[in-house]
Amino acid sequence: MSWIHRTDLIGLIEWSLTNERLAGPVNAVAPEVVRMKDFCGTLGKILGRPSWLPVPAFALRAAFGELASIMTTGQRVVPKVALESGYRFRFPQLEPALQSILGRRQIQRSSVRADRIRLGISRCLLGDEVRYDGDTSETAF
Repeated sequence: MSWIHRTDLIGLIEWSLTNERLAGPVNAVAPEVVRMKDFCGTLGKILGRPSWLPVPAFALRAAFGELASIMTTGQRVVPKVALESGYRFRFPQLEPALQSILGRRQIQRSSVRADRIRLGISRCLLGDEVRYDGDTSETAF
């Protein structure tokens, strides 16, 4: 399965537009190709959730038709042109890429959310007004 971190996607697009030596298509994928099983396992590890229940191929075929073959067998796409032209990926491996997107944010959100909940409960118990606008990131207590 091919994947790419958004930072590398933007960097590769910029590299392609500004590098005069490049001609033709450039595969915007990370150098590390992983199996779907490995991707799900890594994602589960970072999110702290189990990832052991595979989706049956027949269910994918029923839902996606011919597209399911790409999901079950995959395609090995490599960034040959990008690497040969000297592009340096910031996130060439899956785990650090997912960690940068999900890891810190998950920890920060749960910590901030827990603090806000504690503060809100304390204020409710003390009779202070609590305003909730529907977005936990902008809740004012």
